Amino acid sequence: MMREAGCSEDAANAVERTPKPEGVMQAEKELDGRGWLPVALRVANPDMMLNPNISARILILGLIDGRWNGSKPPHRGKGIGHYLPRNGGDDAKNARRTVNRLDKWKLIAGYYRVFLAVILQSRLIE
Repeated sequence: MMREAGCSEDAANAVERTPKPEGVMQAEKELDGRGWLPVALRVANPDMMLNPNISARILILGLIDGRWNGSKPPHRGKGIGHYLPRNGGDDAKNARRTVNRLDKWKLIAGYYRVFLAVILQSRLIE
């Protein structure tokens, strides 16, 4: 969350290492004045995000247009198509940024490679 809002890596790491009550207060200080809101609060009715159809659409839009991909170059506004084979090379590490920064990117990249191999082997893609 803090990284998405543009806080420094050091600040985000410090909050992650801090016990929860103190970490929440520290995060509030870091986020103050940034004008950043979590996705659920960026919609007219946050309860709408509990509807799987709506939350899935928002997730897919973010994947396509790169809205979750940070606010700083070189990744700002780059959707998943930028990182995958048909649109800019196979960059599984940075493809992960389009969903959840680099959290568990190696594990997710492994899933991607296995899934892609199965698709290619089935000749659905040539």
